[in-house]
Amino acid sequence: MGESNRFMLNLFRYWILVFRRSVSIGLPMPRKKGAKAEERKGEAEEKPKRAKRAARKKTFDLEEWVSERLDEISSRLGLDMLGLSREELLIILTKITEIVLGESRPDVDTIVKRIRRNEDRVRPLIALGILELRESLNEEQLEYIASALGPWILSYAGKLYREAKRLGRDEYLTAARFEWNKQWMIQKDRSLPPECPVCGFNSLMPDYTCLVCGSAPSMRSIAEHYKLEEYLENMARKGDIEGLKRILDLGYVLISSTGIKIPGRDLKEKYDLEIHLTTTMREKIKNLVEQRKEQSPPKP
Repeated sequence: MGESNRFMLNLFRYWILVFRRSVSIGLPMPRKKGAKAEERKGEAEEKPKRAKRAARKKTFDLEEWVSERLDEISSRLGLDMLGLSREELLIILTKITEIVLGESRPDVDTIVKRIRRNEDRVRPLIALGILELRESLNEEQLEYIASALGPWILSYAGKLYREAKRLGRDEYLTAARFEWNKQWMIQKDRSLPPECPVCGFNSLMPDYTCLVCGSAPSMRSIAEHYKLEEYLENMARKGDIEGLKRILDLGYVLISSTGIKIPGRDLKEKYDLEIHLTTTMREKIKNLVEQRKEQSPPKP
């Protein structure tokens, strides 16, 4: 077995644990009096049967069973439209079948029904399998993964972003960005980081680097992305001279996932970034303050 196949086998074993833990199970029924004796008697009678079943189980090859029915299963699940190789489909569907199969003997109808019934759990695993198996994606695979990746988006948004840019299909990133925000708040923190001006994900860290695209945008590009100049002009129009003076005195503004904040007046949160004023921006604020003073009616 090759190194990549061993990796995928270990990965899919982890999937099984994740999937089984995510499925709710019923509590055991209370035992009746005398149940222990009956249980011991039943176990003694059951041992030969278990041995026969174990022998039959050892001779059953799930991968071979899936391989013989691969075209039918992949077609009924719509995976034949994704442009995956037969080997890729076999790896993914063998492990998905193993997850949903349980202890029962497989048949195509049962497998397909169980996958569809657990689609919200299975689709992210299929998307993850495609990302792990393929160096690059086609448009069908990109569309499927962007809509199905679910909780794995936090680990694979970078690859998804690069493939979308390579294929020129930025429209698929809209759903990916929404899922990123959702999963960040579920798995990481209720506060989102600021939006990266390069990739558009809320993934800009306090060290000014992006978790998704890996860029390190300048303060100027962040200020332009958040339209800082327009924000300051709106403050002047609203007559918020005190706010403008505060920004000028402190020499910076805060950038958050919700927009621009005035330091000392708005609450600073975990991922907020300090964007320091350039000389040009300082002069701009001074001019806005002076213009507003000139426009204000004289005090009686």
